Amino acid sequence: MYNRDLDAVRDAYRQAGPTPRLCLQFDDKHRESYYSDRERWIRFSTADSIAKAVDDEANLDEVSHNLFLISRPDLDNMKVHVCGPMTLSAHQQLRNRMHEFGQSEVLKLLQTFSRYPLLLQ
Repeated sequence: MYNRDLDAVRDAYRQAGPTPRLCLQFDDKHRESYYSDRERWIRFSTADSIAKAVDDEANLDEVSHNLFLISRPDLDNMKVHVCGPMTLSAHQQLRNRMHEFGQSEVLKLLQTFSRYPLLLQ
C-alpha cells in the first residue's frame, strides 16, 4: 500500500511525531512544508500563545496540534489528560524559544505548565 523507505518513516516519526499521514503519506516536499509551518509558529510564538495552546488543548489549532500531544494515561477516566510536546525536536525548539522571553512571561508559563509537568522536563 505504501512504498516508503523504513528509515524515512522512522525519521519522520522522530521529527514529526506519531502522525501516520506524515510518516506514510507525505512526500519530502509536504513534510518540509509541515516542519516549516511548525518552526514558524514557534519562532513567532509568544508566552500567551504557548500558554493558550497548552491550556486550551481541546481547541488546538492546526499548527499547535502538531506541536503538542494530548494523551490519556487512565482510559477509565477520560477527564484526566497529559499535554506535552509531541517530539523531542518540538520540545527543544519550544524550550529555546522560551529562553528568549522576559521574566514575567516565563512566570506566566510556569504557572500554566505547573498543571502539565511533562512540559517542565
